[in-house]
Formats: sequence, structure tokens, C-alpha cells
Amino acid sequence: MSRTRIALVAGISVAASLVTPVAATAAEDLSTCTTKGFAVKEGSLHWGIKQSWRKYILGSLARGDWSTEGAVTDNGKTETEPAFQHIFEVDPELTRIEGTQGPDGSVNISKAVVGTKKSAINYTGHHGALGTTLRSPYLEVDGDMAKVGASYIAYYVKGKSMHEYKESDRTTENRRVGTDTFTEGSIGGWKLDGDTLTLSTNGLKYKAQEGTDPHGKIVGVDIAFMGKYTTGKKVDDATVSLQVEPTCLDGKTTPTVGYETDLSTPPGDKDASGNDAVPDTTPGNTPAPAPKPDNTPAPAPKPDNTPDNTPAPKPKPDAPKQDGLDTGAIVGIVIAAIVALLGLVGAGAFFTNPGLLTQFGI
Repeated sequence: MSRTRIALVAGISVAASLVTPVAATAAEDLSTCTTKGFAVKEGSLHWGIKQSWRKYILGSLARGDWSTEGAVTDNGKTETEPAFQHIFEVDPELTRIEGTQGPDGSVNISKAVVGTKKSAINYTGHHGALGTTLRSPYLEVDGDMAKVGASYIAYYVKGKSMHEYKESDRTTENRRVGTDTFTEGSIGGWKLDGDTLTLSTNGLKYKAQEGTDPHGKIVGVDIAFMGKYTTGKKVDDATVSLQVEPTCLDGKTTPTVGYETDLSTPPGDKDASGNDAVPDTTPGNTPAPAPKPDNTPAPAPKPDNTPDNTPAPKPKPDAPKQDGLDTGAIVGIVIAAIVALLGLVGAGAFFTNPGLLTQFGI
């Protein structure tokens, strides 16, 4: 054997001695693991809640709408169509997947909890009488069965039918907050493609809360839907897509899903006095700001120039008198002298011209 070949074989052997123990260690870690599963890096939960609910909110009865907050978008489909889905961002800290991957790449998931990051869908309708918020939905899987739920904020007035509610009933006293599952069904199966783990539910149905009477008392999350739905009503199916890697879950507790604390006040909520707890910032509805005090000193009053109040003009001083005759006296003397002169001339003419005397009958 040549030296080159000997060196190559020796190099491969050394490399193998370095790599093999790492792989063996990883295998040993999982082989000694009691609860195997998958760590979630990121993912999304796609769920439209319930098509008939969306159509009711946007329809001619409720004449309502909804707004969203936080880590939620949608797939851009028409809101009243079956294909519409909200897209919620999965929270890895609130997600736990128990199961293993087989040699052929298949997966066997025994239990799962998939929680989502903080989000909210605020539904309104009936001229403000309806106010419901669904927050941060989650999925639970046990074997072949699935449940989907959410945290909620809704309003309940004891002794009053929901069709009699008014906007003024949306008070802090009447507000109800909680976290419940309200759907159940089977799963369509888990699939693992590379590091992408997916699941779809199959035939989800509404599950009313124990203690709810559609014609009387309504409890839990059923309040959020105004007691409209009874057990067995069709609900939209959900799908989950997760980026995962195998891990050991020993010593890791099952996360608690739902957000019932640190809640933002829902739009339209009233305080104890019946005033809006949250100002309405809709364009056109923002109240005008209070006028600022005018600290500019008032101008001095102008004089009153009305006819009755106009002050009389001051008398002008008399022109200074001149010594001797004034101008008017002088003019009068001149005129008198001229007239006298003319009279003398005329008299002379009469006397020197006899014809004139005869003409006047003198």
C-alpha cells in the first residue's frame, strides 16, 4: 500500500472517530428521553372562526364590522366566503408538541398545544349594542381529537335578553372575560416535510358551554356569540404550519394558553358613568379640543363716534380786529361814490339836451 493511500485511510479513520461520538451522544440523549417531541421555531394558525358568524356581523341584521389588533392578518379572501381565514402567529413559548418521527419520515403526535401570540378581533354591531372581542386563539390535540378555543371579552346583563341589549349596557360591570374552547372535532392527520410540520382539523363543530340555556342563562364564551349557537353547529376548520426540530420535553411543563390579564379596554366599553372608556378616534368623531384661554390683554376702548355722542367742535378763536375801517366799510364807500358820480353825469345830460327832457315829459 502506498504512503498516500495509507495517509488517506488514516485521515478518514480519524475523522470518523471525531464525528461518530457526537451522533451517538445525540441519539443517546433522545433514547433516554421519557417524553419526546418537537421544539417549535415559528409557525401560524389559519382559522376563519365561523363563516355564518362573519356573515351575521357584516349582514343586514347586525350591520356591523370587525377590526384586528396584534399578531393577526388574513389571507385576503372575501370575508363572507368559506375560503376566508385569519392568520395568527404561533407563540413558541405557548406551544408543545409531543410525538416522534418514524424511520420512514412519518410522525406520530400524541398530544399538542399550539398557542398564538397576543392578538384580538373586535366585533361590533346592532348600533353598538353588540361588542365582542376574541383574543389569541389556540389549538389542543389529544390523539385523533382536536379542540379550538380563544380568550374572549363580552357583555352580559343578568335578567335581560340579548336582543334587548343597548350600547349603554357595555359597561365594566357587565363585562365578562375568560378563556374557553368552544369547538371540537377530529384531525386530518399530521404531516412532516423536512422541518415543516402541518395539521388540519376535520369537521369542527360548535360545543356550547355547560350551563348555557339558549332561552335563558348564557355562560362563558357563549356570551361572545350572544348565545346564538348550540352544540353541533358547523365551525370553520383550522390548519397549523410549524417549523420544528426533534427535542426532549422532559422537565418542560405544558404551557397555559389564553390572555385574560393585561387586556386593553375594548372599543365602545363604558365606564361606571356610562361614558366611553376609550375615546373614539374614528376620523370625523374625534371631539374638538377645548379652546385655550386667551391671555392677550383687551385693547383700550375706542371713542364712541355715533351722532348723539360726537363731541361738539371747539369754537374757533375770533380773527384779530384791525384798527380803523374794515374792508366792508371801504367797499361800501367806493360804491356810493360811483353812484353819486353817475347821478351827476346823468343830471348834466338832461340839462344840456332838451330833447331828453321833452321825451320824458318834463
